[in-house]
Amino acid sequence: MARPRPVEPRPRTPRLARSLAKLAIAAALLASVAPGSALADPWALVRGGAYLPTGGLAGASWEAAPAVALAAGYDWDHVGAGVEVWYLPTRIPPVVESSATPLVASLRLRLPLGVVTPYAFGSAGVAFTRANVNLVQYTASAFAGMAGLGADFPLGDFTLGVQGGWMWLSPSYAFGTFVLDGATVTAHFGVRF
Repeated sequence: MARPRPVEPRPRTPRLARSLAKLAIAAALLASVAPGSALADPWALVRGGAYLPTGGLAGASWEAAPAVALAAGYDWDHVGAGVEVWYLPTRIPPVVESSATPLVASLRLRLPLGVVTPYAFGSAGVAFTRANVNLVQYTASAFAGMAGLGADFPLGDFTLGVQGGWMWLSPSYAFGTFVLDGATVTAHFGVRF
């Protein structure tokens, strides 16, 4: 009797990431073929501001730190979709440091009003994190999610804007879990192509 061949493991993509990618593609396709929709308006931008994590360890709180991000995507009349990569460092002096690099897909619901375009957004993806505890380095990946509000101020081919949101991020390491949930408050400068 022949022995069954072992099944080679397939690379696993988290179900949530696949679902979000499908949702972003579906939203982009629906927006692009909607009656009366304008052609897609591609953009790229850089964000800078503050990361205000909550929580802490052993009674000490995470410090506020700078937040930076690069993003690119497309906007239609009332819908936008994009990809963002963030860098969020923080620490609890003197012995604990943490940094996260979330890579997220983002959907925006927009309300173009001429001189200002307010929007609500939701993002989800994966964060690659690093923790230094007593000079020992640990790495992990974790779910990253964001939601919030913002506003774009179009200036011809350029855009200035502000955005505030909440980041859900709790990486687990060999020694335990860091809760890095917190607010991000940023300003951005973008170019429309």
